[in-house]
Amino acid sequence: MPIRLAYQIIIILSQWILQIVSIFLPKEGKISKMLFGRKTSLKKLEQLPDKSRKRIWAHAASLGEYQMLLPLLFELEKKYDIEIHISFFSSSGYEHAENPGNWSFYYIQHDTHQKAKRFISLLKPDLTIFAKYEFWLNHLNGLNQRNIPFIYWNTLLREGHFLNKFWAQPWRKELNKALAICCQNQNTLNRVSQILPNTRPILTGDIRFLQTAEWLNTPDIFDSEIDRLLNSQKNIIWGSSWEEELKILIKIWPLNKNKYRFIVAPHDVSEKNLSEIETQLPGSFQRLSQWLIAPKPDVILLVDGIGKLRFLYRYAALAIIGGGFSNALHNIIEPLSNGVPVLFGDNHDKFPEAQDAIDFKAAIHGKTPEALSESLSFLLFHEGQDLRLTYHRERALEFFGMNMPKMDAVIPLCDLPLTK
Repeated sequence: MPIRLAYQIIIILSQWILQIVSIFLPKEGKISKMLFGRKTSLKKLEQLPDKSRKRIWAHAASLGEYQMLLPLLFELEKKYDIEIHISFFSSSGYEHAENPGNWSFYYIQHDTHQKAKRFISLLKPDLTIFAKYEFWLNHLNGLNQRNIPFIYWNTLLREGHFLNKFWAQPWRKELNKALAICCQNQNTLNRVSQILPNTRPILTGDIRFLQTAEWLNTPDIFDSEIDRLLNSQKNIIWGSSWEEELKILIKIWPLNKNKYRFIVAPHDVSEKNLSEIETQLPGSFQRLSQWLIAPKPDVILLVDGIGKLRFLYRYAALAIIGGGFSNALHNIIEPLSNGVPVLFGDNHDKFPEAQDAIDFKAAIHGKTPEALSESLSFLLFHEGQDLRLTYHRERALEFFGMNMPKMDAVIPLCDLPLTK
């Protein structure tokens, strides 16, 4: 059976399965929201007025990929008279992405030939931008059939990616017609050059660094008194922490004696998880929401809401980032942007910036929580700790700066067809 036909059958079957399963799932669940959102997105597109300007369709799987698109889309809005239309795969992106302007949001359609054709024929984009590695075969085919140029933005291809497989020839055929593929690193550029010889790979660097740099200019959310209190003591932050990182805090707590303020920001801020963490904290603690109103001295701060962690990094001397022992490493770029050295577990193979930061002495990793505890203890509680922290802080700032993409150099290379 030809691969395209097999793919079409699999996609159709998966669509039927999702529709059947959704009958037994809550209407507020992710699957139900996605299926309903796809229907309403088509209706919304049917009411789209005729375009009077060049139209960009940008697609992101979820919120993180959408944020990668923002620096490019903002720059294009400055340079060209355009409409911007965003599609998402997941409800988390569709519901939580902030709309910075008069942009339109949709759900991408199930990747059947018919639905992809319908979506594209209604939207009529002049340029399509895919974030990272959204390789939807029938949507790509639909664009190529209509000679609609497309690029890939902030793409990262690791060793063993499916595009290297013999059965991925249909994907390679469509991707070979890309206007440009903007690559996070040299390894990705090399792989694109090998498997897609007819397209143009461009080395941009990791766009997340650029997006994070823009966040640095965001006004602080804390008032002057809280700002003074946070600056009154060196802060060690457990960012997006899991159980393994909490074990590190418990292990080194006896050494601290209120020398540093420990701030714990769990990856899961549900009441159930917060209550469980509170039973394990070794010292006096206070939830951040309470501390902001009536701060107590010499307590472990437990962050009990979302949206505050990246502002807290501005006050950190060091950060232990979660996920490296249990799931997948969380964001290390945010703390590094503030000159905050980071420590994390060994599960970071999918995040090339992590190994780069280690090599540059902006980060330290450990194979086990016990090993990372020893590294953290040495950094904080042995003679010369201030000099060590200053050294790693300087390395973090330099590492962040040297990885900053240059948008004014990237956009001309893409040769985007947006002028009238």
